[in-house]
Amino acid sequence: MDPRRITELTTRLADTRWQGVHFHREIGSTQDAALDGPTGCQLHWADRQTKGRGRQGRRWVDGGQDLAVTFRLD
Repeated sequence: MDPRRITELTTRLADTRWQGVHFHREIGSTQDAALDGPTGCQLHWADRQTKGRGRQGRRWVDGGQDLAVTFRLD
């Protein structure tokens, strides 16, 4: 994703209810980042996720063409 677009989206999201907006170019799992990060309304998004978890314990890996997002609402 274009770095200018990342900055724009992060800024726009930060002006909403989210206490933290975290962009990861590549990450193992946005769910793990949300669990390990600060509490509160956090949004983690990534261009590429390498160790995602799907439903029923299934492994989920994107090919770099998807957007991985996890919302933490504490």
